[in-house]
Amino acid sequence: MIKEAKIVLESFIREMKAWEMKWGRVLELSPHELFSEDGMELRLTELVNIQNKYLSEKALLMQQDRRITLTFGVPPEYDQKIVNENVINDKTSEFVTVNNEEKECRVYTLVNEKLVWKIDLMKIDSIDWKSSRQVF
Repeated sequence: MIKEAKIVLESFIREMKAWEMKWGRVLELSPHELFSEDGMELRLTELVNIQNKYLSEKALLMQQDRRITLTFGVPPEYDQKIVNENVINDKTSEFVTVNNEEKECRVYTLVNEKLVWKIDLMKIDSIDWKSSRQVF
């Protein structure tokens, strides 16, 4: 059970990191493309496709800052590794990740939604997650 949830989270992190790296290269090589209407539309479409694949219905209903700002990290903020896993119950698991420098910690809660594991919540230790919008 937790193995399947972990695979979902690892896939999400991998795809988000690839998205960030792609747009980081565009920023470096062709910044005008990044901020063009077509570039912004493509960036949003790619982001929405990733989020729709991995986020729970509840998470998708939340205000998504990243969908508005289309921000990405350079270096990628999704350069993360899972360092701890915890089964809450048969429908909920929690995973702790750290970044490359092992400084910033994130806690992801995954839920089993219609027999598929989805990311329901992400807490970032450097942000007051209770008052912040989700920034998946």
